[in-house]
Amino acid sequence: MESLCLTGNSFQSLPSLSGLSKLGALFLDDCTNLHAIPELPSNLRELIANYCTELVTTGNLSEMISLEEISLNYCPKLIEISNIGSESDLRNPKFAVEEPM
Repeated sequence: MESLCLTGNSFQSLPSLSGLSKLGALFLDDCTNLHAIPELPSNLRELIANYCTELVTTGNLSEMISLEEISLNYCPKLIEISNIGSESDLRNPKFAVEEPM
């Protein structure tokens, strides 16, 4: 599994990552200026984006049939988590919109 760690970057947006067919895990923790998570490859297994304090929405997750874990803790502005496909096998789903202590 290939992984991409963009933790701690100060970008506000990302281009679509859907063309990264071998991407298995994406780490976006502490990307405090990121407003949206773009379209992602359908074979992504893990999406971790905790403490993204400006995050408002995720890309369309309906085609992500391989998604096993999603963690969106402490993203207080998150108002939309796009549809997760019914075929997804979320073994360890984590959807939390909490304020950091």
